[in-house]
Amino acid sequence: MADFLEGELSAVGNDEQVQRGAYLARSFSHCGECHTPRNVLGISNFNNEFAGQEGVASAALTADGLGAYSYEDFVYFLEDGFTANFEQVGGEMLDVIDHTSKLTQEDREALAAFFFRED
Repeated sequence: MADFLEGELSAVGNDEQVQRGAYLARSFSHCGECHTPRNVLGISNFNNEFAGQEGVASAALTADGLGAYSYEDFVYFLEDGFTANFEQVGGEMLDVIDHTSKLTQEDREALAAFFFRED
């Protein structure tokens, strides 16, 4: 039988806001579909969760990969779709922003807390 899991999801600690962000990113928002690298079989590599993918215009959603954004900028990005350089996001992210803009402010802040956490 094939093992279709590659790596493990990282623990996120005890902070309730970060835990909420992890839940939203890993389920409802399914951020890893584009922002987590895959192997040759297309299986997500959870050892590099949210590290971005080669050959795809998807940035790393890690504290290092979001370097152009402040925490506050990223929260606003999830609401209005403007990048840290004041450019409008495009492509498939337009649909994502359409959905994240409907989240509560607290949920957008939870996503940012999860992605900006220090492991």
